[in-house]
Amino acid sequence: MTRRIVLAALAGSLLAPAAAAAQVDWSRLSYFVDTQPKLILGTDATWSGAKVVNVGRFTPADATFGLTRSFKRRYIWGPSCGRSVERRRFTKTILVPGRPSSGTFNLGYGPALGGQPFESASMGVNGETVVRLPRGYGKKAARFPGYRTGNLPRRVLDAFRHGSNTVEIRATKAKLQAVQRCNDRKLPRYVGVLGDLTLDFQGDVKLAPPQLQHELIRNVTNGQSIPVGGVIQITNAGPSTALRGDIQLSVRGDGSSALVQLPLPGPPFHACEYVPHAPGVLKCEYRDLRAGQSASFSFLAGTQANTGFFAGGAGEMVIEVTAYPRGASTFEPFAADNRQVKRVVLCQAGATAPACN
Repeated sequence: MTRRIVLAALAGSLLAPAAAAAQVDWSRLSYFVDTQPKLILGTDATWSGAKVVNVGRFTPADATFGLTRSFKRRYIWGPSCGRSVERRRFTKTILVPGRPSSGTFNLGYGPALGGQPFESASMGVNGETVVRLPRGYGKKAARFPGYRTGNLPRRVLDAFRHGSNTVEIRATKAKLQAVQRCNDRKLPRYVGVLGDLTLDFQGDVKLAPPQLQHELIRNVTNGQSIPVGGVIQITNAGPSTALRGDIQLSVRGDGSSALVQLPLPGPPFHACEYVPHAPGVLKCEYRDLRAGQSASFSFLAGTQANTGFFAGGAGEMVIEVTAYPRGASTFEPFAADNRQVKRVVLCQAGATAPACN
């Protein structure tokens, strides 16, 4: 039967958990699917300076992108529209989990027959230009379809940061002729812009081999309690924030093994518990581990040696740690470095096993 090994004197010498950091509830963001993780942002009335333009049958279908939720996209313009030149600026502040791994954009003018009455339009993120649209009317616009779409270049992906980001659309409407109106459903002609962004996020969680105070212990006797302290470290190689996952630490060995119940790790580790009826197991969640960030926690393991299981006078204590990222498979592309195992060799006096020599 497994026994708890109480070694409190050693516990005080181990490292403290990582410092707390502000946390976002990603599941509550209307434009974000945290289980993917994916962001889908379209122009609508929530943009600063925007009013939705009713374009009737030209209203875009809601975006789903194969997901279970739908996202509205609407043409927008300012609160009023007249015949003179108008320059509009629309902004939307969004929260994102760091640099996206990839993304797409779309920006277009409102539907119009015989040319779109726009001098220019552009989209930017945190001051970095995503796309510019040319004049929507005249001979040079004959081959311009009225919109542009494509993949986000690296320079734009690099412009995103963990936390608050600003997406901006600027548009300049040309002067209309005296007999023209901004919106005319019979032509048709509608003054407005439509834009959207889709962003995919991907973290790469890596576990370092457990750092142990001892990896070889000599002169072990039957029934002896063997303490081994150590540190577990997890790192996110990015490019995006690792939103959530689970980490499990366990100890087993040639004898009864357990983890001493030290104070539970703090953020970015959450919901930690020493598993009931499994004294050798500690489980935690990790949340919002940013790209390039490392976090660690200390542990104290022990085995009450049963030399009847030894071979050639040698036994072992095995420390194993595993990370289980949550979400779509693209969230964790390199699963091989999500598990680390470290062995402590236990040697009796006069052991002949090679590991003890």
